[in-house]
Amino acid sequence: RRRSARRSASRRGRWRSTSASPITARSSAGHHASRPAATRSVQPCRALPVASARASWEAAASKATLSGAAILVVIAVLGLVASPLALWAVPVVFLTGMAFAALGLIVTALAPSYDFFMYYFTLFITPMTLISGVFFPTDQLPGWLASIGGWLLLAQGVALVRPLLAGQVPADPLLHIGALLVTTGVAFAIALRLTRRRLLK
Repeated sequence: RRRSARRSASRRGRWRSTSASPITARSSAGHHASRPAATRSVQPCRALPVASARASWEAAASKATLSGAAILVVIAVLGLVASPLALWAVPVVFLTGMAFAALGLIVTALAPSYDFFMYYFTLFITPMTLISGVFFPTDQLPGWLASIGGWLLLAQGVALVRPLLAGQVPADPLLHIGALLVTTGVAFAIALRLTRRRLLK
C-alpha cells in the first residue's frame, strides 16, 4: 500500500509539473520579453519621423542648390553675370530651397494621395511665380497684387538674387534673409509635428 501510494503521488506531481510548467514558462518569458521590446521600440518610432523629415528636407534643399548653381553657370557662360557678387546667389538659393522644402514637407504630411499635390502647385506655386517678380516686373502689376506678391516667400529670394546677378548689393538684405529663416524654422517645426503624427498612427 505504501509503495502504491508513493507511486500515485509521484505520478500526480509529474502531471502537475508538466501541465503547469509550459504556462508558467510562457507567462514568465512573455512578461520579461515584453518589457525590453517595448522599450526598444519607443526610440525608433520617435526617431523615424525626425530622420525621414530631415532627410527629405536636406535632399530638397540640396537639389535646389544644384539647380541654382547649374543655372548660374549657364548665365555666366552667356556673359550675363556682371560681377563676382553673383556667387552669393548660391547660398541664397540654398536658403530659399530650405524654406520651400519645409513647406513641401507640410503638404506631404497632409496629402491623402498623390493627386493632392496638384492643388498645391496649381493654387499656390503657380500664382506665386507669376506675382513675385520672377517672370514679370512687379511694377506692371496692380498695386494690391504687387503688395501681396511682395509678402510671398519667393519674392524674398528674388529680391536677393536679382541685384546680385546685376552686380549690385540687395536692398534690405537682412530683412529678406530673416524672412526666409523664420519661414524655414516655423514651417519645418510644423512639418515635423505633422509627419510624426502621421507616421505614428
